Amino acid sequence: MKAQLRITLMLIAVLATVSIAKAENTKRVDYLKNNLRETLRLEVQNDILEPFNFLYRENVNRMKEDVDIIFHLTEDAQVKVIAIKSDNLLAKNYVMQLFKDKTLDVDKKMTGKNYHFILKIDYRAI
Repeated sequence: MKAQLRITLMLIAVLATVSIAKAENTKRVDYLKNNLRETLRLEVQNDILEPFNFLYRENVNRMKEDVDIIFHLTEDAQVKVIAIKSDNLLAKNYVMQLFKDKTLDVDKKMTGKNYHFILKIDYRAI
């Protein structure tokens, strides 16, 4: 009986340890995803702040679009766009030129994977 109780307690301890490790790993993944999201946001923000950006060159005064993007982040952290969904062709072209030959500064654990996000473009020329 004591041996069975000891095995049960050891099993509970192992399961608790695995649960804690999984929770820590989930926090790390969430942090990395948030870091990637912030990196992408800054890429778009920096591009829009450029005086002669793509939208300016295309004489766009206002664009408010949600663009659905799927991309692969190579082992070298280079963005390879897989798919873009938007009813606005100009928004699609903007995203294509934005991420063409783009390398991101992200954690190595984020590379070699596909990602999906929605880019909310709210552009106003001044």
